[in-house]
Amino acid sequence: MTALLLDTHAWVWSLTDDPRLSARAREAVAGAGGVNVSPISFFEISQKARLGKWPEMAPYVDALPKLLVEQGGLAARLNPAICTLAGSLTWAHRDPFDRLIAATSILEGLSLVSVDAAFDGVAPRIWSSGPVDRPFLALLAWCRSRRWFWRRARPRRRSAREEG
Repeated sequence: MTALLLDTHAWVWSLTDDPRLSARAREAVAGAGGVNVSPISFFEISQKARLGKWPEMAPYVDALPKLLVEQGGLAARLNPAICTLAGSLTWAHRDPFDRLIAATSILEGLSLVSVDAAFDGVAPRIWSSGPVDRPFLALLAWCRSRRWFWRRARPRRRSAREEG
């Protein structure tokens, strides 16, 4: 049994038994030696509820600490070392919430439960429901590395020869 760190959405989905939580993630949470949530997740939920970006969470903001305890979870540490690592990670992902969650996973040695594939290669992530997802993720990474999606999405420029 290993201790886990839940990303914000994964935590909320585990609390609400949301079907968007993958089977593998659900099994990992059920069999975990401990479930941890970064304090930044509390801030993220509160801020998004206040700004109207996650209105369905607004009624639960004040109850979040109690819900974590009832789930048998713990608030992970948030200290200067985690904040420093989050700011200095050589990672293109700019979301400060995700950067702090990734740094917490790395420094605390916790496997991360998250739907967000942006964490791949930065922190050990648990999500996919099986080996079927792996070839797709490899293809997606290959396409992104060659900017295939972006070249195909833009209209093709005509050369001077084609226009004349």
